[in-house]
Amino acid sequence: MVGVVALRPLRPRRAGGTSYFDTSEVELGYDPADPNSHPGRIVSISKNGNEVALRWESAPGVRYAVEGASDILPGSPSAAWGALAPPFLTFTNLTSWTDAPPVDVLRRYYRVRKEP
Repeated sequence: MVGVVALRPLRPRRAGGTSYFDTSEVELGYDPADPNSHPGRIVSISKNGNEVALRWESAPGVRYAVEGASDILPGSPSAAWGALAPPFLTFTNLTSWTDAPPVDVLRRYYRVRKEP
């Protein structure tokens, strides 16, 4: 059996030139109709010992939640995203957050969501 997957290229969705799909923006808590509402980019991900530090562009006065999953393949039982900490308020344009996963966690994917 042969399967074919058609991929469409990312292209700017707005006059500002962002390349996010509208569905991705909605899932992350942003409004695709608002040109000033878009996901900030992850600036860095670093590992020091057992700690993983994330830094991303943020908006002052906005609440963010950091979520993690051990797998991101659709249909995988471990593909569910879960909160790694309670949502928190940011006060600057650049936010840092550090995770110390248990030693038995061999792989973890991260995402940052804007809270309503």
